[in-house]
Amino acid sequence: SVLGIDPHIDLTGLEIDLLLYPYLYGWAPGREEAVFNNFAESLELPSETEFIFTLRPGVKNSPIGPAADQELTSEDVKQSFIRRGTSITAPDKRFAFKIAGGAGAELLAPALITPDPYTFSFNMSEPFVPGVREMANPTWAMVSKVVMERYLYLSQDAFGAGPFMLDEFRGNERVVLTRNPMQELETPEALT
Repeated sequence: SVLGIDPHIDLTGLEIDLLLYPYLYGWAPGREEAVFNNFAESLELPSETEFIFTLRPGVKNSPIGPAADQELTSEDVKQSFIRRGTSITAPDKRFAFKIAGGAGAELLAPALITPDPYTFSFNMSEPFVPGVREMANPTWAMVSKVVMERYLYLSQDAFGAGPFMLDEFRGNERVVLTRNPMQELETPEALT
């Protein structure tokens, strides 16, 4: 039963969220490795605590909504991490707390580095073994900063840069998606 489709807040619509929003990368469970077929082109791990992402240029939001046709950048990734990591209803905040260097949500924003539009990085205070796997979790969707500023909740609305757009949402009754003409990203089935 799908109660909402806000990837950072509502866990009931995660299978739909995978189609509406981009993610840094996917995950191949049998091989236990990241699959770079989404927003990040690569991940560099200079140490056990440092993560440096190179983002794919040209990933654009759908042609509808407050961020219509706008390109996603490292600032959108940063704001998505902040929203996901500090949301009251976020299912697991351990990773966000490791990035922040403690349990204080106010410490997360300064820990996220955006030196240019296509680079996003952070350096945790200590290693977090499931960190690489955690970022492929459907709750870590990348949502435009403009959309997050306009909508406090996205439970029945979606304005993403994923391979599909939301056409209609009626919860358990009906969810209709249409192809996002702005994206050529691979769908989650391509991860196997």
